[in-house]
Amino acid sequence: MNIAVWLESPYSSCWTITPAQIEYMKSRIPGAQVQHARSSEEFVELLPQAETAVSWFFEQEWFDRAPLLRYMVTPAAGLDYFSVELPPQVQLKNSRFQGRIISESVMGMLLSQSRRVAESAERMRREEWPRVEITNRMRRLSGSHVVILGFGNIGSWIARRAKLFGCKVTGIKRNIDAPTPDFLTHEDRIEPVTRLKSILSTADHLVLALPRSPQTHHIIGRRELEELPNRAALYNVGRGNAVDEAALAAALGSGRIDAAYLDVFEKEPLPQSSPLRRLSNCYLMPHSSAAAPDYLDLFIDEFSARYRRWHKHP
Repeated sequence: MNIAVWLESPYSSCWTITPAQIEYMKSRIPGAQVQHARSSEEFVELLPQAETAVSWFFEQEWFDRAPLLRYMVTPAAGLDYFSVELPPQVQLKNSRFQGRIISESVMGMLLSQSRRVAESAERMRREEWPRVEITNRMRRLSGSHVVILGFGNIGSWIARRAKLFGCKVTGIKRNIDAPTPDFLTHEDRIEPVTRLKSILSTADHLVLALPRSPQTHHIIGRRELEELPNRAALYNVGRGNAVDEAALAAALGSGRIDAAYLDVFEKEPLPQSSPLRRLSNCYLMPHSSAAAPDYLDLFIDEFSARYRRWHKHP
């Protein structure tokens, strides 16, 4: 069983696999031959013998070089980076470990908003002493209502972390038939998307953890933002298409909602002309909420377990 691995990223070293991580993968799948490509050219050269290909993206014409290919695997949470038509014998698999990392980023955002950490730092940098303004707006995260739109793997991890801080959680998803996670309590709810607008009016924090799809496009627009209380903040760590950025900028600029914490955007990199860059109550990250030194170690743990199940290895 040959596994061709090409994981190189221009954005972060944590998304580029190292020789030591390749050796770790080999140790976790002793029955497979793991081959490490360091360029797209090397990767393509490995494809004729590969049964599994691990990469960040794949070109359509590469399938012609891969007659034995059965699995394409990406360490990404979403599949929207793969704009290919799969041959009938090939399965495309994303990964699910990212919730552990992204949930920590979200907790940092929630704490920063509740305790006014980022706002205080910015205003102090401007040589202000905003003690009255800041202290009058500080809140406890404990007891607040966190609404998570997109209650899949990442959303569930965010809820798990939020419960540790004493938050009330409402998860919103399309399929509510799945079992309720055991870390939720009697005060928490799992609700269908059809109830989104009625739930928004009770939110202190609205967290988006949605994939990119036609169904999620601008699921939060002007009308949804108007349903949020003035005290509410919005957080997006899913995909940027979920939020109407023009409507969000207007809501932030008018004080209709209190703040936004955004890691993803409709267009990336975020254009310099975007009004979101100039709003003092909009806190931006460069699509990095899943970054961590052990990102690919977590991927290897998940991938190797799945690979063994596919092939019924011990």
